[in-house]
Amino acid sequence: MVSQLTTGTRSGTLTVAGTTTSAATNVTVNGQTATRYGDNTFAREGFALSDGNNTFTAIAQDSLGRGDTNAVTVNLPATVNFAYDQNGNLTTDGRRTFAYGKGSVPNIDTDLAGGWSLRMPRKPRVEYPGAIYHVMNRGDRREPILKDDEDRRCFLETLGQACGKTGWQVHAYLR
Repeated sequence: MVSQLTTGTRSGTLTVAGTTTSAATNVTVNGQTATRYGDNTFAREGFALSDGNNTFTAIAQDSLGRGDTNAVTVNLPATVNFAYDQNGNLTTDGRRTFAYGKGSVPNIDTDLAGGWSLRMPRKPRVEYPGAIYHVMNRGDRREPILKDDEDRRCFLETLGQACGKTGWQVHAYLR
């Protein structure tokens, strides 16, 4: 018998962290002063979470009085339920359903709200609220995947857009 995670629950508080594009003199998150660091990052600890949607608004100001506001809403359920088929393949994480073709490689990952589908090359990773994942891109035989500075600029712009849409945070980027 394979051990399978059937329910995940969260407790405690959340730390909201981010980066400013230049040195900020003041950063608040949901009206609470954040700690600023020398590398233009900031963090504010201790946010209690609601079951479901949670909105975090960061407001930064620099020494010239210029300000910027960014807000993100993330769905952080207090409890997540997982289900598996008779082969032990994950079929739902409470938000998405997964269908499998030959073997245990999923064919379709479908949003329960019905909006997209995607071919998956491997079993889907179970996502946990607040978890940190190591993600990397690498070419075949470790060959470069970006041919020049324009490719890198385009990649970083696309990554930034994806982060904006998904709430992902990039903690490090190696070139």
